Amino acid sequence: MGLYENIHTQPVNELNLREAIQVPRETPIRQVVEIMRERGLGCVVVRDGSEAPSVFTERCLMKLLDERPEALDEPVGGHVAPECIVLKETQVISSLVDDMKTMRSRFAVLTNEDGKVLALTGQKGLVEFFAEHFAYVIHGQRPGTKPYIAREGA
Repeated sequence: MGLYENIHTQPVNELNLREAIQVPRETPIRQVVEIMRERGLGCVVVRDGSEAPSVFTERCLMKLLDERPEALDEPVGGHVAPECIVLKETQVISSLVDDMKTMRSRFAVLTNEDGKVLALTGQKGLVEFFAEHFAYVIHGQRPGTKPYIAREGA
C-alpha cells in the first residue's frame, strides 16, 4: 500500500510514540519546565482525575515568559494550551493530520477506549512515519556541501 492508503487505514498507535508525562494541575510551572528539560519533551499532559487531558507546551511557556515571567511559580493548570488534540489509539493517522491542521497544534494525546492516557505523538511522529515511506528519497547531507542529485541513464 502507498502512503495515502496507509494514513487512512493505519491507527495512530502505529506511529512512533513518546512517553506521556502527566502532572497534576496544581504543579508549579517551574517544576513542569524542569521535567520537560530533563526529559527532552516539548510538552506534558496536565490532568487530574477523570477530566479531559490538556497540555502545557513550549509555546505556552514562551507566551508566559513574554507576558508574565513572574508567573513561573503559579500552578500549571491555569496556563495550558487553549485546545488539545485527544485521539483514541485506534483512530486512523489521517484524523491526526486533520486535527493538527485545524487546531494548529504539534502534539496529540493518545488514549485508550476508557480515556486513559497512553502516549504522545504529533509532528515528530508524523515526520518519522513519512520518512519511512520515502526512505529512498530522504538522506542526510552535511551542511555546506553540494546537494546530491540522482541522475537517470548513462
